[in-house]
Amino acid sequence: MAIIDRQRLLRRLPASRRLALEVDYLDQCASTNDLARQRLSDGQSMDGVLLLAHEQSGGRGRSARDWWSGPAGSNFAFTLGLREPDLPPEVFGLLGAVALADSCAHVLGNASTRVALKWPNDLLIDGAKASGFLCELPADGEQTMLLGLGVNFHLAPPAKVADYPMTSLAAAAGGGGSAEVSLDGTDFMSSWLWNLEQGLRRYLLAGPETFEASFLQLLRNWAPFGVRETRGGVEGPLQDFSVARGLSWGDWNAPTIKPMGWISSLEALPQPAT
Repeated sequence: MAIIDRQRLLRRLPASRRLALEVDYLDQCASTNDLARQRLSDGQSMDGVLLLAHEQSGGRGRSARDWWSGPAGSNFAFTLGLREPDLPPEVFGLLGAVALADSCAHVLGNASTRVALKWPNDLLIDGAKASGFLCELPADGEQTMLLGLGVNFHLAPPAKVADYPMTSLAAAAGGGGSAEVSLDGTDFMSSWLWNLEQGLRRYLLAGPETFEASFLQLLRNWAPFGVRETRGGVEGPLQDFSVARGLSWGDWNAPTIKPMGWISSLEALPQPAT
Protein backbone atom coordinates (compact mmCIF):
# COMPACT_ATOMS: atom_id res chain seq x y z
CA MET A 1 0.00 0.00 0.00
CA ALA A 2 1.34 3.45 -0.93
CA ILE A 3 2.49 5.57 1.96
CA ILE A 4 1.37 8.69 0.05
CA ASP A 5 -1.81 9.39 -1.89
CA ARG A 6 -0.40 11.83 -4.44
CA GLN A 7 -3.73 13.27 -5.55
CA ARG A 8 -4.93 13.81 -1.98
CA LEU A 9 -1.59 15.42 -1.13
CA LEU A 10 -1.89 17.87 -4.02
CA ARG A 11 -5.45 18.78 -2.97
CA ARG A 12 -4.22 19.62 0.53
CA LEU A 13 -1.49 21.98 -0.65
CA PRO A 14 -2.25 25.69 -1.19
CA ALA A 15 -2.62 26.69 -4.84
CA SER A 16 -0.29 29.64 -4.28
CA ARG A 17 2.89 28.01 -3.00
CA ARG A 18 6.65 28.00 -3.52
CA LEU A 19 7.30 24.36 -2.65
CA ALA A 20 6.18 21.05 -4.18
CA LEU A 21 4.80 22.68 -7.33
CA GLU A 22 5.40 19.30 -8.92
CA VAL A 23 5.18 16.01 -6.98
CA ASP A 24 6.73 12.89 -8.49
CA TYR A 25 5.91 9.70 -6.58
CA LEU A 26 8.26 6.89 -7.64
CA ASP A 27 7.60 3.20 -7.10
CA GLN A 28 11.29 2.53 -6.53
CA CYS A 29 14.65 4.24 -6.84
CA ALA A 30 18.14 3.91 -5.41
CA SER A 31 18.15 7.40 -3.89
CA THR A 32 15.86 10.40 -4.39
CA ASN A 33 18.85 12.71 -3.81
CA ASP A 34 20.92 10.95 -6.46
CA LEU A 35 17.99 11.04 -8.89
CA ALA A 36 17.51 14.76 -8.26
CA ARG A 37 21.22 15.41 -8.87
CA GLN A 38 21.02 13.41 -12.11
CA ARG A 39 18.04 15.45 -13.29
CA LEU A 40 19.99 18.65 -12.66
CA SER A 41 22.99 17.24 -14.50
CA ASP A 42 20.70 16.42 -17.45
CA GLY A 43 19.51 20.03 -17.57
CA GLN A 44 16.09 19.43 -15.99
CA SER A 45 14.67 21.82 -13.42
CA MET A 46 14.28 20.72 -9.81
CA ASP A 47 13.02 24.08 -8.58
CA GLY A 48 9.85 23.42 -6.59
CA VAL A 49 9.95 19.68 -7.37
CA LEU A 50 9.31 17.04 -4.71
CA LEU A 51 10.57 13.50 -5.36
CA LEU A 52 9.04 10.77 -3.18
CA ALA A 53 9.99 7.10 -3.22
CA HIS A 54 7.71 4.25 -2.19
CA GLU A 55 10.88 2.18 -1.92
CA GLN A 56 14.45 3.48 -1.73
CA SER A 57 17.31 1.01 -1.97
CA GLY A 58 20.40 3.18 -1.60
CA GLY A 59 19.71 6.19 0.60
CA ARG A 60 22.70 8.30 1.59
CA GLY A 61 23.29 10.22 4.78
CA ARG A 62 26.01 12.55 5.98
CA SER A 63 29.59 11.55 5.02
CA ALA A 64 28.14 9.17 2.38
CA ARG A 65 26.75 6.84 5.05
CA ASP A 66 23.75 4.75 4.11
CA TRP A 67 20.28 5.58 5.40
CA TRP A 68 18.13 2.55 6.22
CA SER A 69 14.82 3.05 4.41
CA GLY A 70 13.03 -0.13 5.47
CA PRO A 71 10.59 -2.27 3.49
CA ALA A 72 8.64 -0.67 0.66
CA GLY A 73 5.94 1.70 1.89
CA SER A 74 7.09 1.72 5.50
CA ASN A 75 9.08 4.94 5.73
CA PHE A 76 9.69 8.26 4.01
CA ALA A 77 12.47 8.97 1.54
CA PHE A 78 12.14 12.25 -0.32
CA THR A 79 14.03 15.17 -1.86
CA LEU A 80 12.75 18.71 -2.31
CA GLY A 81 14.36 21.12 -4.75
CA LEU A 82 14.39 24.91 -4.38
CA ARG A 83 16.16 27.70 -6.20
CA GLU A 84 16.26 30.67 -3.86
CA PRO A 85 19.43 32.81 -4.13
CA ASP A 86 18.69 34.69 -0.88
CA LEU A 87 18.66 31.47 1.19
CA PRO A 88 21.86 29.64 2.21
CA PRO A 89 21.64 25.84 1.76
CA GLU A 90 22.40 25.15 5.41
CA VAL A 91 19.50 27.41 6.44
CA PHE A 92 17.10 25.69 4.03
CA GLY A 93 18.10 22.37 5.55
CA LEU A 94 17.47 23.59 9.09
CA LEU A 95 14.17 25.22 8.09
CA GLY A 96 13.12 21.79 6.81
CA ALA A 97 14.26 20.17 10.06
CA VAL A 98 12.37 22.65 12.24
CA ALA A 99 9.23 22.11 10.13
CA LEU A 100 9.68 18.35 10.52
CA ALA A 101 10.05 18.70 14.28
CA ASP A 102 6.78 20.66 14.42
CA SER A 103 4.97 17.95 12.45
CA CYS A 104 6.37 15.20 14.69
CA ALA A 105 5.40 17.11 17.84
CA HIS A 106 1.84 17.44 16.51
CA VAL A 107 1.61 13.67 15.97
CA LEU A 108 2.88 13.15 19.52
CA GLY A 109 0.16 15.38 20.95
CA ASN A 110 2.03 18.68 20.62
CA ALA A 111 4.72 17.29 22.94
CA SER A 112 7.47 19.55 21.61
CA THR A 113 9.87 18.67 24.43
CA ARG A 114 10.05 15.06 23.17
CA VAL A 115 11.48 16.20 19.84
CA ALA A 116 15.03 17.48 19.44
CA LEU A 117 17.58 18.31 16.78
CA LYS A 118 21.03 16.84 17.23
CA TRP A 119 23.84 18.74 15.57
CA PRO A 120 24.24 18.64 12.65
CA ASN A 121 21.78 16.37 10.78
CA ASP A 122 19.58 14.26 13.07
CA LEU A 123 16.07 14.55 14.46
CA LEU A 124 15.51 12.71 17.75
CA ILE A 125 12.36 11.62 19.54
CA ASP A 126 12.82 10.77 23.22
CA GLY A 127 16.58 10.70 22.61
CA ALA A 128 16.46 8.16 19.74
CA LYS A 129 17.06 9.00 16.09
CA ALA A 130 13.93 9.14 13.95
CA SER A 131 15.12 11.12 10.94
CA GLY A 132 18.16 12.34 9.08
CA PHE A 133 18.33 15.33 6.76
CA LEU A 134 20.87 16.68 4.31
CA CYS A 135 20.83 19.81 2.13
CA GLU A 136 23.17 20.05 -0.85
CA LEU A 137 23.95 22.62 -3.54
CA PRO A 138 25.19 20.64 -6.58
CA ALA A 139 27.78 22.43 -8.67
CA ASP A 140 25.82 21.87 -11.90
CA GLY A 141 22.40 22.72 -10.48
CA GLU A 142 22.28 26.46 -11.29
CA GLN A 143 21.95 27.32 -7.58
CA THR A 144 19.18 24.77 -6.96
CA MET A 145 19.31 23.38 -3.42
CA LEU A 146 18.34 19.77 -2.75
CA LEU A 147 16.91 18.94 0.67
CA GLY A 148 16.82 15.21 1.28
CA LEU A 149 15.12 13.59 4.26
CA GLY A 150 14.70 10.07 5.52
CA VAL A 151 12.07 9.54 8.20
CA ASN A 152 11.44 6.36 10.20
CA PHE A 153 7.68 6.70 9.88
CA HIS A 154 6.28 3.22 10.51
CA LEU A 155 9.45 1.26 11.29
CA ALA A 156 12.85 1.78 12.87
CA PRO A 157 15.89 -0.18 11.69
CA PRO A 158 16.90 -3.29 13.62
CA ALA A 159 19.58 -2.90 16.28
CA LYS A 160 22.21 -4.61 14.11
CA VAL A 161 21.93 -1.82 11.52
CA ALA A 162 22.75 1.12 13.81
CA ASP A 163 25.10 1.55 16.76
CA TYR A 164 22.89 4.16 18.45
CA PRO A 165 19.24 4.25 19.63
CA MET A 166 16.67 4.45 16.82
CA THR A 167 12.90 4.85 16.84
CA SER A 168 9.99 5.42 14.50
CA LEU A 169 7.28 8.04 14.70
CA ALA A 170 4.62 5.32 14.95
CA ALA A 171 6.39 3.66 17.90
CA ALA A 172 6.89 6.98 19.67
CA ALA A 173 3.23 7.92 19.17
CA GLY A 174 2.25 4.55 20.64
CA GLY A 175 4.30 5.11 23.76
CA GLY A 176 7.71 3.97 22.57
CA GLY A 177 7.19 0.29 23.38
CA SER A 178 5.90 -2.52 21.21
CA ALA A 179 2.55 -0.78 20.71
CA GLU A 180 2.37 1.38 17.62
CA VAL A 181 -0.33 3.59 16.20
CA SER A 182 -1.52 3.84 12.62
CA LEU A 183 -0.35 7.05 10.96
CA ASP A 184 -1.49 8.68 7.74
CA GLY A 185 1.50 9.42 5.51
CA THR A 186 -0.37 11.92 3.34
CA ASP A 187 -1.47 13.91 6.39
CA PHE A 188 2.07 13.96 7.71
CA MET A 189 3.64 15.01 4.42
CA SER A 190 1.10 17.79 3.86
CA SER A 191 1.73 18.98 7.43
CA TRP A 192 5.49 19.11 6.84
CA LEU A 193 5.13 20.97 3.54
CA TRP A 194 2.72 23.46 5.09
CA ASN A 195 5.05 24.09 8.05
CA LEU A 196 8.04 24.53 5.74
CA GLU A 197 6.15 26.82 3.36
CA GLN A 198 5.13 29.05 6.26
CA GLY A 199 8.61 29.00 7.78
CA LEU A 200 10.22 29.85 4.46
CA ARG A 201 7.87 32.78 3.83
CA ARG A 202 8.38 34.09 7.35
CA TYR A 203 12.15 33.87 6.98
CA LEU A 204 12.24 35.67 3.63
CA LEU A 205 9.69 38.36 4.51
CA ALA A 206 10.17 39.00 8.22
CA GLY A 207 13.69 37.81 8.91
CA PRO A 208 15.27 34.85 10.70
CA GLU A 209 14.37 35.57 14.34
CA THR A 210 11.49 33.09 14.72
CA PHE A 211 13.48 30.36 12.98
CA GLU A 212 16.58 31.07 15.07
CA ALA A 213 14.65 30.80 18.34
CA SER A 214 12.93 27.57 17.29
CA PHE A 215 16.16 25.93 16.17
CA LEU A 216 18.00 26.91 19.36
CA GLN A 217 15.22 25.45 21.51
CA LEU A 218 15.32 22.17 19.59
CA LEU A 219 19.10 22.05 20.11
CA ARG A 220 18.59 22.64 23.83
CA ASN A 221 16.07 19.79 23.90
CA TRP A 222 18.95 17.58 22.73
CA ALA A 223 21.66 19.15 24.91
CA PRO A 224 20.00 20.76 27.96
CA PHE A 225 23.28 20.79 29.89
CA GLY A 226 25.39 22.18 27.08
CA VAL A 227 27.69 20.89 24.35
CA ARG A 228 31.31 20.05 23.68
CA GLU A 229 32.95 20.57 20.31
CA THR A 230 34.68 17.30 19.56
CA ARG A 231 37.57 18.88 17.67
CA GLY A 232 38.47 21.81 19.94
CA GLY A 233 37.10 20.51 23.22
CA VAL A 234 35.38 23.80 24.08
CA GLU A 235 32.30 23.07 26.16
CA GLY A 236 29.51 24.84 28.00
CA PRO A 237 25.85 25.78 27.80
CA LEU A 238 24.20 26.69 24.50
CA GLN A 239 23.77 30.45 24.55
CA ASP A 240 22.52 31.75 21.22
CA PHE A 241 22.02 30.96 17.56
CA SER A 242 22.11 33.48 14.74
CA VAL A 243 22.15 32.93 10.99
CA ALA A 244 24.49 35.92 10.65
CA ARG A 245 26.91 35.03 13.47
CA GLY A 246 26.46 31.31 14.03
CA LEU A 247 26.17 29.26 17.21
CA SER A 248 27.52 30.41 20.56
CA TRP A 249 28.21 28.25 23.61
CA GLY A 250 30.62 27.93 26.54
CA ASP A 251 31.62 30.55 29.07
CA TRP A 252 28.86 33.12 29.53
CA ASN A 253 31.45 35.90 29.87
CA ALA A 254 33.54 34.82 26.87
CA PRO A 255 31.47 32.51 24.67
CA THR A 256 32.74 30.60 21.65
CA ILE A 257 30.97 31.80 18.51
CA LYS A 258 31.32 29.94 15.21
CA PRO A 259 29.44 29.97 11.89
CA MET A 260 27.61 26.72 11.16
CA GLY A 261 30.10 25.59 8.53
CA TRP A 262 33.04 25.92 10.92
CA ILE A 263 31.70 23.53 13.55
CA SER A 264 32.93 20.00 12.91
CA SER A 265 30.67 18.18 15.36
CA LEU A 266 29.14 18.65 18.79
CA GLU A 267 28.28 16.21 21.55
CA ALA A 268 25.77 16.78 24.33
CA LEU A 269 27.16 17.15 27.85
CA PRO A 270 25.81 14.77 30.51
CA GLN A 271 23.81 15.96 33.47
CA PRO A 272 26.20 17.33 36.11
CA ALA A 273 26.77 15.13 39.12
CA THR A 274 24.94 16.27 42.23
